[in-house]
Amino acid sequence: MNKNNYPAGENLLLVYELSLSIGRSLDLMTNCENFVKTLMSRKSLSYTDVWIKNRYLPDETNEKYASLIYAYPMAYAGEKQIPVEHPIFSLLKGKDVLLVSSKEDTFAQLLVDEKGLTKEGLIIFALGEIGVLRLFSAIKLSEEEINQLKTLLIKFYISIKGCLSYQQTLRDITKHKLMEEELRKHHDHLQELVEERTNKLKESEAKYRNLVERANDGICIIQDTLLKYLNPQLARIIGYSVEEMLNTPFINYIHPDELARCIDNYKRRMAGEELPAIYESVLRHKNGRRINAEFNAGIITYEEHPADLVFIRDITERKQMEEKIIKAEKLSAAVQIASEAAHEVKNPLAVIKSGLYYLGRILPDNEKAQKTISQMDKATERAITYINDLLNFSRAPVLQISKVGLNDLLEKSMQELPAETLSAIEIERDFATDLPLILADPNRLLQVFFNLLKNAAEVMEGKGKLKIKSEKLKIKEEEIVQIHISDTGKGMPEEDLKHIFDPFFTTKGKGTGLSLAICQRIIEAHKGKIEVKSEVGKGTTFVVKLPGIIS
Repeated sequence: MNKNNYPAGENLLLVYELSLSIGRSLDLMTNCENFVKTLMSRKSLSYTDVWIKNRYLPDETNEKYASLIYAYPMAYAGEKQIPVEHPIFSLLKGKDVLLVSSKEDTFAQLLVDEKGLTKEGLIIFALGEIGVLRLFSAIKLSEEEINQLKTLLIKFYISIKGCLSYQQTLRDITKHKLMEEELRKHHDHLQELVEERTNKLKESEAKYRNLVERANDGICIIQDTLLKYLNPQLARIIGYSVEEMLNTPFINYIHPDELARCIDNYKRRMAGEELPAIYESVLRHKNGRRINAEFNAGIITYEEHPADLVFIRDITERKQMEEKIIKAEKLSAAVQIASEAAHEVKNPLAVIKSGLYYLGRILPDNEKAQKTISQMDKATERAITYINDLLNFSRAPVLQISKVGLNDLLEKSMQELPAETLSAIEIERDFATDLPLILADPNRLLQVFFNLLKNAAEVMEGKGKLKIKSEKLKIKEEEIVQIHISDTGKGMPEEDLKHIFDPFFTTKGKGTGLSLAICQRIIEAHKGKIEVKSEVGKGTTFVVKLPGIIS
């Protein structure tokens, strides 16, 4: 039996092995190697390679070419770069797959510089818009095998895009850290200069003021808890003018969550205690928002009295980037776990459900058996629902875009809720009459609104007030449609709000904890946002913001 003619069970095992090989690494070459070597170990393939267009590769600059990312065996590989007009790409345009026999005239055009492969058949799969996967095989693959590979290559394509995004993020972080190191050296040198000349500040003020006031970091001198000096950058960071802040208590600009710690650090430093010079804290902007900041503090003499010289750097953007990376890594791990768990359990559940059906037919007159079978069948259905949630979460949303009226979609979502769920709940609709149509996937948005409405009804435990509002807004020259879904339930504490969209997080004590994570992925696939506000004892509001308004 040749490798390409598997029994059904081995075919399923092959699909399972290939599925597991995808996305196990965020390194692009390793990800390709895992998939290609697994594929070649189970198929009679002579040579396989992966090509990606340079415009999608972070380290490549010539967008007129594509690069060879991985080839196996490497001995057959020739050129490492080819023009994007090469027949590999042009003949595949508009197709998912291209099959070419070595006897066809186009076969030679589809070679790059491979040696010893002139008698092989060639299969080229499109990897979305970013590249191709080529397979050389002396044995023709069946239509079923081709279709299996097409399905798996969707996941392989998504994993490659994830690797490319991860590489770009790492590159940005590396560049950012190098810039930070240069700035740190500059600031350390600047602090030495300021400390060296503090005793003669009046005489040297003209010389150094320009340097200090043009610094990228905030700089201030605190004496007796008051701001005796600050540069314009510190005022810009916090949102005030220099005049507004001068001679005011510095603690006015510390976030309440950090106030006690900052006061304690200041007192201990002024008392001569050795503390770390560099530490992180949180400032409060004039408009109330949090500013993550890095402090570099030390004692100096200012006008013949001890004072605190502090350099303050706004690291909010860096913190947000770190949180995004952590979130992306957690999401990637959760998606992989969900996918593997779902595929492991789904088939056995189908067998159990089928067995229960036939068992019920064998024992039609046994009332006790029928009752037990019914209970087992319902439990199996719940497990299948859970598995479907896992599968939905593990797949990136694929959108079927059309013109959508959100008011009608909200009404349809309400109608799909069981009548008993809303029987004792007061419903208030506040729909904008001039709400424009948007370009979106109606079924995906219906799933989002149904989940949000269902959650709102459940947290109110059958009584309370459910408010649904739609409106058109203009934010930074962009028009969007905004949906509010509010309940009068118990509300959520701040700690729960931080994790409300995390996979597998739930406050209800039941369910998969995936519905809100799925909602967020769907809204983000529409390039929108979903936010939540909640107050313990008063209720919760979910806000969905969607672009795509049709003029």
